[in-house]
Amino acid sequence: MSSYFAGGNAGNDSGDGSTTRPWRTIGKAEAQVQPGDEVRLRSGTYREVVTLRQRNTTWKADTGHNPVIDGRYNDSLFRPDGSLPHPDSSFLPPSSTASLVVIREEGIVLEGVTVKNSAGAGISVSAGNVTIRRCRIDFNYDSPIRVNPGAKLIDNVVVENNICTRASVKYFDRERTGTSPHNVSGVIKMGRTRDGIIRNNICAYGFGEGINIGKGSYRTLVEGNIVHSCNHVHIYVNRSVDTTVRNDMVYHSYHPDSLGENGRPPTGIVIGDENTKTDSWPGSAGGQVYNNIVVGMGMGFGVRNGKNYNTQLDKCYVGYNTFIGGRLSEVGIQVAGNQYNRPHRDSLVENNIICNVPRMVQVTGDVSGITFRNNLWSQQPEQSVRGPGDRIGDPVLANPTANIRDTFPNYEENIDPRNYQLTTRSSLAIDRANTARNFTAFTLPVVRTDFYGAERQSASDIGAHEFDGVTDDPVANFSIGLGEANGTVPHTVNFVNESTSTHPIVFYEWDFGDGDKFNGVNARHTYQTPGVFTVTLTIRDDQGNEDTTQQTGAVTIEENSKVIIPPSFRRFVVVHPEGVLPIEEDRVIAYGVQYPDLRAILIWKDAPRHMLNFSGIDDVVRSLVVAGSTELLWVDENNENEPLVSGDEEIEIEIEGEVESLTAIFITG
Repeated sequence: MSSYFAGGNAGNDSGDGSTTRPWRTIGKAEAQVQPGDEVRLRSGTYREVVTLRQRNTTWKADTGHNPVIDGRYNDSLFRPDGSLPHPDSSFLPPSSTASLVVIREEGIVLEGVTVKNSAGAGISVSAGNVTIRRCRIDFNYDSPIRVNPGAKLIDNVVVENNICTRASVKYFDRERTGTSPHNVSGVIKMGRTRDGIIRNNICAYGFGEGINIGKGSYRTLVEGNIVHSCNHVHIYVNRSVDTTVRNDMVYHSYHPDSLGENGRPPTGIVIGDENTKTDSWPGSAGGQVYNNIVVGMGMGFGVRNGKNYNTQLDKCYVGYNTFIGGRLSEVGIQVAGNQYNRPHRDSLVENNIICNVPRMVQVTGDVSGITFRNNLWSQQPEQSVRGPGDRIGDPVLANPTANIRDTFPNYEENIDPRNYQLTTRSSLAIDRANTARNFTAFTLPVVRTDFYGAERQSASDIGAHEFDGVTDDPVANFSIGLGEANGTVPHTVNFVNESTSTHPIVFYEWDFGDGDKFNGVNARHTYQTPGVFTVTLTIRDDQGNEDTTQQTGAVTIEENSKVIIPPSFRRFVVVHPEGVLPIEEDRVIAYGVQYPDLRAILIWKDAPRHMLNFSGIDDVVRSLVVAGSTELLWVDENNENEPLVSGDEEIEIEIEGEVESLTAIFITG
């Protein structure tokens, strides 16, 4: 195996690909490598369409480097904060819909690369035994990662630990111009794949679906992903056999640009076999959905049927999930009957928590082929889904109505799954799961761990969390306003309480680290002195239980050593008689600006030091002897741009942006 290097802007395609003479382009590297070779990509912008055709090669970011493949697709239509265009914006369709990175051969690894601004898909895979790992894919007209857009079945594609944001922008093409069909491509879309893995990815702010397991897939594992704030279904299983969806966190931030067509968030997890007559792929069967936490969706889990769907739950398992509604939620579980004489059969829904939704279940059609048992409903569901072992009441989770912060368009996880853990008062769930293996239609999955990776006990708990008996209640926690952790004096910081407790919190004490304290749920504090400050929050519930959290070095305040000069100001100029030696930069010894509402101090740094305060003048003149006979005159610039002194040479001193405080001192008055 040989290792080569590409340096982007710092490379040259006439080099040899060594560490000292890296290539400039990935295309040059691709033309040179052989099976088994590795190419390390260094920081820089690679403005090229990348096609990887050499099998069994590895393409990865060099240690400490961030290579960026930029398709230069025009995203200027978006607002500065990254949200969608104003309603009157004209959508500019791309000139090309080609993928920016295309992987066409087996055994290729792509790792640690940023791919952005693609006019089509970000990364497209059409071969097996491919791994895409630790990549950052942002702003794509189509899917950030699309596996197997063709008809051939491929094997063993792994998509893991990637961050994918602002995907499927083409969804809004139809909405805004009416020129293209409705398309809701997934943030990660995998179809016609055997033994594929989608694991530990962040899929956020997709303007279509989140994770889409497309028709013709077998034994796909969707595990440990965070999927949030998409416009359509967040995890969608479509005509796929033996798909496992487990340990995923699905939620919605309620950002208005990411809501569905009806103004509410769509469904979290859906099985919905689209009804097509143009292919022979089988319908979904053997699916397993367990240990997932779904929060704030319009519906938690859905089985979709109707005009364009022919969905049959067939040997499907839905268990040990926690479905929690939010202020825009409508239904916990929706099961639609089949209109094409394919009734649901041999499927099991058990050991789930469904709470905080106006309607527990919405059922249409015949659901006799689905067994419901041992679920915990926060209120009585309709008769057709009631089963043995059901429990009705509040599961008493840690903080199920916790505020989900919107950080659009940032990808960071903005939800704490600990809010949805069981507590000491969760008696309806703790040790109440049905662990019997008495369902004979198919072999039930063995759910050995919970959402957090903790071992399930022999007397297991209902929902995604296995309570360990440790009371961490209350739990103090807080965050700092975005971008407010650093500043110059005086600097104001907002502190947002994020503490959780099963009992009401009655006491909050904030210690800001500068000697000041405050009592209240949330805090706002202005730092008047520079320094690095540790912030402490202490809480107490109505049972007398306390908890304290401390963020060391949470706030850094620096001395305000700079004066911000407004963009509109009047300039002073240096004037000296013709024939005198030029005034060099290091010999300019006086500066000044004037504003209508400020008083300025002009400082001449000769000896003795002279200062002149003024608030409104037409001309300021001071004679100063420098190097013999050089005379400096400081004169207010007139508004007519006429010569200040006939025959004199004018040297303007431009003051823009920020200047050191010793250069000019401004006093309000």
